Amino acid sequence: MVGPRPGLFAFFLLLFIHSPSFKEQWPMGKLMLWFSQKICPESERCSQVLDPGPCRDYVVKWYYDATANSCAQFWFGGCLGNGNQFETEKSCKETCVKA
Repeated sequence: MVGPRPGLFAFFLLLFIHSPSFKEQWPMGKLMLWFSQKICPESERCSQVLDPGPCRDYVVKWYYDATANSCAQFWFGGCLGNGNQFETEKSCKETCVKA
């Protein structure tokens, strides 16, 4: 019988923390990035400052600017960064913009 393998999760967690390319290129990295964004409270996510990350695999994403109470595009480097990044303007507005 095969059960949970905490050691395997720890291995992927270390890769997630220490390998920028792991987050975007490997399915487990994408899953962990998605999960970390889901467990981060929306209020905290929306209050984070823009962080494009240190990598150079530039992709257009959206972030919430709390000062302007609006969403804007930015070039995401493809790794690290924080939870204040969205695939679409619509998802950014639905999550963060105050009416």
